[in-house]
Amino acid sequence: MPIPTYPKLPRRWPFRLFDVRTLPDHIHSPIHYFELFWGLEVWDLLVQNTNAYAQYKEAREKENNSSKIRWWKATTIYEMRIFIALLIYIGIIGTSNIKSFWDKGSITSHKPMKFITFYRFEQIKRYFHVSPPPSTRIPSSQWHLKLEPLASMLRTKFQTYVILGQNVSFDEMMVPFSGRSMHTLKMPNKPIKEGFKLWALCD
Repeated sequence: MPIPTYPKLPRRWPFRLFDVRTLPDHIHSPIHYFELFWGLEVWDLLVQNTNAYAQYKEAREKENNSSKIRWWKATTIYEMRIFIALLIYIGIIGTSNIKSFWDKGSITSHKPMKFITFYRFEQIKRYFHVSPPPSTRIPSSQWHLKLEPLASMLRTKFQTYVILGQNVSFDEMMVPFSGRSMHTLKMPNKPIKEGFKLWALCD
C-alpha cells in the first residue's frame, strides 16, 4: 500500500525565521540577558509580596492564638537576589539535602552560601510569595494564579524581544519536579518521569 502524501497548504505570506529584536547595547554577559527579563520590577514584586505574606501569616497565627509565631525580619532586594541566585545554584548542582550546602566542611566548596545563613535562607523560602496574600482561598483548579503577576510580566518580556518563526507548534512539555505538590504528574514511560505538565508554544 503506497504511503499517503499530503500537498502543502498554499501560503501567500513570506516565510519568516525565528529571530530576536535588536537588544540594548549594554547586553553582553549572561547576567545581562537574565536581567533583560528579570528586571527591577520583578525584584520589587517578590520582596513586596514575600514581606506581605509573612505579615499575613503572622496575623493569622495571632488570631488563632498559636504558639508557633515565627520571628521575621523584612527581606530586601539584596537578600532576594541572593536567595534566587542560590535557588539557581542548588538546582544546577543538584542535591536531596539542601542543608548540606551549609555544612562547615562544604562552605569552602560552596562559596555562594557564605552570603546568607541557612536559617535566613529557610525563612525566606518559608514565606516566599510571587502573588499578594490571598483575600480568598484559590481553587485548586486555578493553582497557576499563584504565579501572577510574574507570569504575565515575563510573557510580555518574551513578546517584546522574541519574534516567532513561521512554523510553530503547540505542544505539551514536562518540567521535572519531585517535591511535594498535588499538581505534579507521574509518567513512567516518558523521558521526564515526574513533574508539571505545561503547554508550550514551540519554535
